Amino acid sequence: MTPATAWRALWASCVVLSACAPRRGALRLRGVEVSLRGGYQTFARSGGDAFVPDPPGSAHTPGQGFRGGPSLDLDVGLRLGPRWALGLGVGHGWLWPAAPSPSLASREVAVWRLGVFARLHLRPVWTAASVDPWISAGVDPLARFVESSASDRLRVDAVVHAVSVPVTAGLDVRVSGGLALGLYVGVAAWLSIAGCAEAHTDVGTSAQCGGGLAHNGWLFGGATARYLFR
Repeated sequence: MTPATAWRALWASCVVLSACAPRRGALRLRGVEVSLRGGYQTFARSGGDAFVPDPPGSAHTPGQGFRGGPSLDLDVGLRLGPRWALGLGVGHGWLWPAAPSPSLASREVAVWRLGVFARLHLRPVWTAASVDPWISAGVDPLARFVESSASDRLRVDAVVHAVSVPVTAGLDVRVSGGLALGLYVGVAAWLSIAGCAEAHTDVGTSAQCGGGLAHNGWLFGGATARYLFR
């Protein structure tokens, strides 16, 4: 590396760090920001453990045999200065079976999350005034995966309690005033805490608990609408 190249790299690093670092008065409250996101989510990778031991008489392992589905998220946060937003987020999504099951009449999956997030807006650093790239990270301590499956003589209800850690990146374009529209993509780690499955038959109910979700990573993306109430 030549001295000129090293100097340019050092200068660029100083510019980025100084731009992202909070300055005195930079974190003053600018308003309340409400974001609505809608898109698609799917499994990113599978874990080594199955969800839970199959309940007696069940025809499948909960959490397997599903592809992606639609998702809807609502974030409400405080906009602190031109770059930072901190707040709460809630989300709900669905998963569709990858293929019809000959032994099950119906299969449904719902995914819920509730947590906190921190979002960094990069528009003041290097973009035009109307374009705003951003990145956010969060922790969802209240995440649930709920599956219900049924056949003629059997119904299986499976629930996983987990902590989700999502990282999201997006690009917004300011339309007018405080309204911005954009696109986003992200990945989330799913850290299972506990799970149980119950099998309901004509002769009674049996339950098994333990283990984690068969899939422990998620990919998601979609469109977002954001409004800043000043």
